Amino acid sequence: MQGFTHQSVKEISMRMRVAVFTVVFFSFMLCVVLNAFSQSYESLTPLLIDLGGWSAESPEGMDLNYGGTKAITATREYSQGDKSISAAIMVGQQMQGTWNPVYQEGFRMESSEGSMAVERIRGFLVFHSFDKTESEGAIVILLQEASPDGSGGAVFLFGFDGLSKDEAMKLAQKFDWDAMKNRVSKR
Repeated sequence: MQGFTHQSVKEISMRMRVAVFTVVFFSFMLCVVLNAFSQSYESLTPLLIDLGGWSAESPEGMDLNYGGTKAITATREYSQGDKSISAAIMVGQQMQGTWNPVYQEGFRMESSEGSMAVERIRGFLVFHSFDKTESEGAIVILLQEASPDGSGGAVFLFGFDGLSKDEAMKLAQKFDWDAMKNRVSKR
């Protein structure tokens, strides 16, 4: 059996260092990427506050990053007797299903069944709809407009059941819309 020469030991040692460095470096990079990815919705969930007098589930979330599509959603469900609320912060392309770009300030529609309107509240464009017969509706606050190519954008969606429109609007305004806007603009 032939022994190792000083040169071969040196080469093996160098290769081992390179291999160890490569594994450590890529493991570190993988952790950074996974950590940044996992924190996307987690950074939004604290903005889904507790509401006094309401029971609430723990906030949940979802991140999607696939083929250039990025979507982040943080949600929380609330209940009080027969009343329920669903609050969600939506960032990315799925927000386009809740905010129609044709919504313009001043739009109003009223009928015996319900109402829809777009108005500016606390500096934000807000779309709200209400079904009078079912006492349910939705309030959508535009946090960030989508890019012209249809990417990006963010909304706060506040769906409610068993509440009047005024009650729902007061509850929706307990959330910090400015903090939401600041958080999603840092993405």
